[in-house]
Amino acid sequence: MRRYLTIGGLIAGLIILFVLHFLHPVTVVANAPVIAESLRKSSPRFPAPVPEPGSAIPTIDSDVMLAMKVFVSVVLLGASMYVILSSKYVAKDKNWAYGIAGTLVGFWLKV
Repeated sequence: MRRYLTIGGLIAGLIILFVLHFLHPVTVVANAPVIAESLRKSSPRFPAPVPEPGSAIPTIDSDVMLAMKVFVSVVLLGASMYVILSSKYVAKDKNWAYGIAGTLVGFWLKV
């Protein structure tokens, strides 16, 4: 049963990342030739092709990044709290759950 939940969670995560990949906004770089020229000067062995003016370069919106951070944190914290609070697991099996909970607390305190 746990194996199917793990595989299902992995598939759901991949689907969410795939959907978010196509939903992110695209910005237009007005000075793309200037950027390309500076890249070419910094790396003469691998000259960068000059993009067309007004070409789109994808960026990730900060709201999407925050939403993904919160989503991943909630999923991981939910799984770890289930293992910590459940009486089905012995202390040896709870070590990873304590580690994940501590890592998440440290991550959000850093941010």
